Order: sequence, then C-alpha cells, then structure tokens
Amino acid sequence: TPGRLTPASNPTLIDLVGDAGKDLGMIVGDGNGQQRLGVVPNQSGALDMARITYIDIPEASRISAYTTAEVHGEPELFVVTDAATYVVRRVKTDAGWAPSTPEVIPDVTGGMSIAVGNLAGYGLMDLAIGDSQGLQVYAAERK
Repeated sequence: TPGRLTPASNPTLIDLVGDAGKDLGMIVGDGNGQQRLGVVPNQSGALDMARITYIDIPEASRISAYTTAEVHGEPELFVVTDAATYVVRRVKTDAGWAPSTPEVIPDVTGGMSIAVGNLAGYGLMDLAIGDSQGLQVYAAERK
C-alpha cells in the first residue's frame, strides 16, 4: 500500500528473522488511528516490500519505541508504548518465520524509549525504559 516513511515511523534496521540480514522495522498506522509495527524482511540483501509483516500491539494507541536483542540465541523484539512494554518472539514456520502474539512484560512500565543489553554486567539481557520521570532499569534474572 502507498504511504510515507517519516521520522515518526522510526525506521530501524533490525534482525528479527535471525538470519544476520538486516530487516527494516517501522511504526505504521493501521488506518483506524492505531499504530502497529511493520517488518520488511531482507531477502538475499534486498528489502522485499511485498513481504511486509504487520505486528499489532494490544491496546497500543502510541508505540514509543522498539528494539531487538538476541535472547537465548533467538532474536526478540521489544516494544514500549505509553502504558506497557511488550516482547515479540520469532516463530519458525514453513514459510520461514512469523511473529508471536505480543506479550506484555509483567511489572515493566511503558515509556518513551527502550534499550536492551548487558547493563548489569552479568551476561544477561537487561531492559531500560526511559520516561518523563527518568530511567527505569530492569535487571534480568537467571532461571
């Protein structure tokens, strides 16, 4: 479908497919005033717009930011909205991959920005959420 890519779309190269190729992630409108994520897969070094996958975030009127990180060897997508933070995992299919249903991360707030990384230095992926009050860091725990 025709559209415009603007800075508000937050276009970002991410690896959600898990093949080391950079896919294009972007925030797009659904035509009803809600936002969702669009992921354009990288097919042999080229972005294939015909294969865009949309990820609807529950109750998300405004997606603030998103990022990916490799967790336990698999790429995961983290999405922060005004009210909550979600994780989307990759599901392998016969066609290659599909996004899982977004899951709210319990006890993690929403915000305006997000970062995932080894922030505490323990080798685990920690989560940092920025909001108007400052920065909240959620340290990962070993299971």
